[in-house]
Order: sequence, then C-alpha cells, then structure tokens
Amino acid sequence: MGFSQKHQKAKQDLVDRFLNDTKENSFQIAEFLTWLKPQKKDPFWDAFFGATDKEMAEQHRHDLVRKFVSGLRIVVAAHTIKKDATSVRISAQEYPAMISPVATRHLGAGYSTFDATDAGMQAELRRQGAQALRSWLARYGGAAAARGVDTAPILAIAEALLHEETEAAA
Repeated sequence: MGFSQKHQKAKQDLVDRFLNDTKENSFQIAEFLTWLKPQKKDPFWDAFFGATDKEMAEQHRHDLVRKFVSGLRIVVAAHTIKKDATSVRISAQEYPAMISPVATRHLGAGYSTFDATDAGMQAELRRQGAQALRSWLARYGGAAAARGVDTAPILAIAEALLHEETEAAA
C-alpha cells in the first residue's frame, strides 16, 4: 500500500478533517483508524480497510521481509598491484547485498543479488540513491535550512548520481 506524492493535498485534507472532527492537536494512529473506519465513502478508506485481515497480515509479512533484507551489505574489494612495486593497493566499496529494481516491482520481481560489476545494477542503485536523497531533502530540508545548513551539496550529489543517465539520454 503506497501513497504517491501526487495525492499529497488529499492526504493533508484527510488528516486536517480528522484533527478538526476530533478536536485533537496531535495525530494518533489508533484514533485515526477508529475515526476513518465508518467512513466507507472516503477515497482513502480502501487503503486501510479494503483488504481482509488475512490479506493485511500477508502484506505485513512482505513488509517485514523487505526490512529484513534491506540492511544486508556486501563489501567488494579491488586489488591493484604495480609490477615494479611491492605494495598492494586495496580499496573496498560497500553495497547492498540485494536490490529491488523499481521497474520490475509492479511485476512482483522481488530482490536480486547485487552484482557490483553489472552496469545496469550500478545505474539502478544510483537512481535509487538519488531518489532517497531527494526524499530526504523534501522531508528534512526545511529543518536543515532553518538551522542554517546549506543543503545544496545534497542536491548536487543526487544530480551527480544521475549524471551518466542524463548524458546517455541526450
């Protein structure tokens, strides 16, 4: 159950209605669900009550598995040995152990073992990283700016992650 950004105003309107109707100053999840449950004509009702408890439990298990695998990491080491030197240079990059490509999620394609040598997987990881940075800015950018923190470098990193894709499309 995902809620797109394009529904932001409708979501805010629903929360505002709840707060106004209940005369509450804070959003409490249990009270919100109790308030929404009898309002079957509300456009968001199906998102919370349109599935059976069995279906919701299964979705919850899927979410638990997503959280379970999302923190797994792999370390890829690259060794550089110079012919005329005895020193060895080793660099290591850390990656997620598994990745869920956005383009195939709607098909239920699941997670793939991350291959650091696969250009497509690297591009997908960069796209997801850029999206995560932009999401972070959308949520926390105002708080950072109010504290005097320049968030422009974060946006620059997000754009740099997408730079190759932009060049290839041109």
